[in-house]
Amino acid sequence: MRKYFSLFFLLLIATLMATAHSGKARFHVIIDTDGGLDDMRAITLLLAAKDVEVIGINCSDGVLSPQQSVSNIRALLRKYHHEGIPVLKDDAFLAEPPEIRGKISGILCPDVISNDNKQGEYSLEHLLMAEKEKITMVCLGSLNMPARLSRSVANFPEKLDLVVWFNEARDIFHGMNYNFDPGAFEILSSSGTEILMITLPGTGEITLDHNFWEQVSEIPSRYALKLVQMHNSVEIQNALPVGSVQVWDELAALFLISPEDYDIIPNTAIEGIKLFQPKDPTVIKKLYASSLQEKSPDFKVFKDLPSDPEYYFEDIRPFIGQIINERGLNEWRAGVLTNELHGHLGIYAIIGMKMGVRAREYFDIGLDDLHIFSNAGTTPPVSCMNDGLQVSTSATLGHGLINVSPLDTPEASAIFSFKEYEVRISLKKEISDKISKEVRYGVLQYGLESEEYWLYIRSLAIGYWADLDRNEIFEITIIN
Repeated sequence: MRKYFSLFFLLLIATLMATAHSGKARFHVIIDTDGGLDDMRAITLLLAAKDVEVIGINCSDGVLSPQQSVSNIRALLRKYHHEGIPVLKDDAFLAEPPEIRGKISGILCPDVISNDNKQGEYSLEHLLMAEKEKITMVCLGSLNMPARLSRSVANFPEKLDLVVWFNEARDIFHGMNYNFDPGAFEILSSSGTEILMITLPGTGEITLDHNFWEQVSEIPSRYALKLVQMHNSVEIQNALPVGSVQVWDELAALFLISPEDYDIIPNTAIEGIKLFQPKDPTVIKKLYASSLQEKSPDFKVFKDLPSDPEYYFEDIRPFIGQIINERGLNEWRAGVLTNELHGHLGIYAIIGMKMGVRAREYFDIGLDDLHIFSNAGTTPPVSCMNDGLQVSTSATLGHGLINVSPLDTPEASAIFSFKEYEVRISLKKEISDKISKEVRYGVLQYGLESEEYWLYIRSLAIGYWADLDRNEIFEITIIN
């Protein structure tokens, strides 16, 4: 029996850790959440994970009501600029809300806004059937969602890769997430679906103490910043003082990120379910912190681009720190490569680069995943935007992933398509007008062909690169 489990675990690790040659996500995940604070942390870990593409988040009844969870999750996604991820509201309700709901209701995301329902209507069945890749379901509450889908979707087993479920009780038939819906467990386990249940380590709970949050606060990442802000809020400090925050549902997210840090627990009582626990709580806390880093695309030739000012021309050196600190390494790297490809530091090339980075963040996806229809035309200077779009997304002419409209009046906008979703991203009029005014001034002052004109444009481009926040300068409109 021990040999069987060892072989299974080795095969599982090999499957989970197989390197995708394209650099795209290995896991295409639907998350089911009941809105707990540990769920918010687990979702953050999955959003930050390089090998995970979150294709939807379902809010089911549990710690919070589905509607409360929807508002909180959308607020969280806006904070991370991942608004393009579908959020769904479950219609099934518990007979008795848990006691903890009264303690944390309404305090998880204080930046919730009332007019947050800007997404279209989705269904779990549609998300499941529309996805070409096999789906991993990460359940942070009960197993109601996959149990229901196992009955409503005819080819459910063929669409499914894994069900990863956190439940803190080792004997399976206990624990908060099991008790939320015992019937769902019975339905799913009898359907032939293999469940990977993640539980607490044998040593007990893992505490996120003050030292842990101090360490996380030093990570230059939107994900780390949000979690620190959340846990430092007065409301959460009153509900969960420092030293009482426990790692629960995050263990399911961390299992996908690093399965080799878990042990399989031999279990013969239930066919089709495998139990896993962390090997070492200290290692898990280190993994937790390191997983909150900003994710960046893999280079194909460079190992990395230097950020040491000595490698760059004198006029760029004073801005390097500002760009990296305020705009992030992704934009810095994309900007460097864009300007090298473009042949000079161009204003609209910078705008296109920022637009492409923003589009990828909106859907929380990597390179080579978008189709682009650019309205920038083929006449400079606006058409220079196309170079920035290609470099920042890898939606290149060679890949056949970008088309350019031959407009007589080009504009700084593009339509980005990802799977079934389309959004239009446009440069705000006040920014466009400002650029046009400054370019006209340069033409009149220096002449279009003069060296002074191109030095002037270079100076403007560096300033725009450093000063324009990609999350503030664009209008995003949902098309489909």
